[in-house]
Amino acid sequence: MLREVANSIPLGTSDVKGFDARVKDYVLGKIKEVYENYGFEPLYTPIIENVEVFNGHHGEGEKLLFKLKDKQGMDLVLKYDSTVPLARVISMYPEIQKPYKRYQLQESFRDDDVDKGHFREFVQCDGDVVGANTLLADTEIIMIAYDGLDKIGFSDFTIRINHRKIIQGIAEKAGIYSDSGFIKIQRAIDYADKIIKNGVAGIKQDLEKRNVSDTVINVICDLVNIVTEDPFETLDKIQGYLADSNSALEGIQELREILTYIPSKVLSKVKIDFTLARGADYYTGFIIESIINNIELGAVLGGGRFDNLVEAFCDEKVPAVGMAFGLERIITAMKELELTDKLEIYPKKVIILDNSELQYDIIKCSSILRERFDVSILYGVYEDKLLYQNETTYKGGVVIQFINTNKVIIKTRNNTHYVMDVKNILISYGYEVL
Repeated sequence: MLREVANSIPLGTSDVKGFDARVKDYVLGKIKEVYENYGFEPLYTPIIENVEVFNGHHGEGEKLLFKLKDKQGMDLVLKYDSTVPLARVISMYPEIQKPYKRYQLQESFRDDDVDKGHFREFVQCDGDVVGANTLLADTEIIMIAYDGLDKIGFSDFTIRINHRKIIQGIAEKAGIYSDSGFIKIQRAIDYADKIIKNGVAGIKQDLEKRNVSDTVINVICDLVNIVTEDPFETLDKIQGYLADSNSALEGIQELREILTYIPSKVLSKVKIDFTLARGADYYTGFIIESIINNIELGAVLGGGRFDNLVEAFCDEKVPAVGMAFGLERIITAMKELELTDKLEIYPKKVIILDNSELQYDIIKCSSILRERFDVSILYGVYEDKLLYQNETTYKGGVVIQFINTNKVIIKTRNNTHYVMDVKNILISYGYEVL
C-alpha cells in the first residue's frame, strides 16, 4: 500500500514530460512574449503565503484554500491566485514606481473539483497594471487577451466583457440594495453564466432549483435576450433597460469608452455578456473572460478591474486592472483542436551517435559544434541509430554518426544522407548542413 501511494500523485496534479512539456514551454513563451511586448515586467511571489493574505477576498472561493501550519504554529496557505499577492507586494514595497505593469507565470493551488481542463495545481499567467487610473489600461488588457490567444494559434474565440456597476444596476432592477443581496445576485448571475448553453428556459429552471427569486430570474433572462453580436447595440439596449440605475449607466459609459479605443480586429471578437460576474469579491469595474468557441471547456482567461484590493493591505487607494491566462485550459483546447500537432517545438539539435571506439573524437567534435549549435550525444547502442532519431524528442535534428576519426555520416532533416570529412563539418559545412 505504501509503495502504491509513493508511486502516485495527488488528485488534480500532473507530471508533465516529453512532448507535453515542450507544449507547455511553447505556450508560456508566447504569453511571456505578449506581456513583454506591452512593457510588463516579471514578478515572482512565494508559493506559501500567510493565510491572512487571502482571507476576505474570494467569497465562496475561500473554501478552496489549501491551508497548513508551520513549526511555529503559523497559519499558512498555498497561493490561491497571483492577484492578491500582488496587492500585498504593492503595499510592502512603496518604492515601486507606478504605474507598475507586471506579469507573473506561476503555479496556484485550489482544493477544488477536478474535471476537463480544471486542476488543483495549475499555472496562472497573470498580467496587471497597478496605479493607472485610466480606461486605456482596461483596453490594453483586452488587446493582450486577443494577442495572446492569436499568437498561441487560436482563431475562433470570443472575448466576453461586463462591468460590476452593471451588475449593481441589475440588483437594483430586481429591488436588491443591500451588500448581502448584491453578493447573492452576483452569484446567481455567475451561475447563469455556467448554464447559459441551456437557453433562457434552462436558466430559469436551474435558478429556481437554487431558490433564486422570480424577480431576479426574470431580470437575468431579460438581459440574456437583450444581448446581440454588436457590443455597441447591446450597450444601447441595456442602457434603456437599466435607465433608472446611475451605477449601471456609469458602467455602460465606461464599457462604451473602452470599446471605442479597441482596434477593429480585436473588437470583432468582443461580446458584451451580462451573465459574466467573476467569482472573486475584489473586482470593482470592468471584467473579462474569453472562451474558445465550439469547445465545452469554460474560460481560458479571466480578470478585471480591482481598485480596492491594494487598500485592503494599506491605507492607500490604488487603481488596478489585469487578467490571467489559464495555461492548462489553453493546452486542453489546443489538443482538442489538434493545434499541438502543427507546432514546431523541437529544437534544431545536432545529435551525435555514440561509438565506444571513437569517444575522444565524439567529445572533441561536440565541444566545437556547441559554440554554434545545441549538441546532444546519444549514448548507447541501437540496432539502427539513424532511425532512432525519429523516436526521440530530438525530431528535426541533424544526426552525425562517426565512421572513423576522419569520416562521418550525416543525416539531415529531410532524411538525406551525406558522407563528410570531420574537418569540413567543423570548419566549413556545419552551418550550411544545419
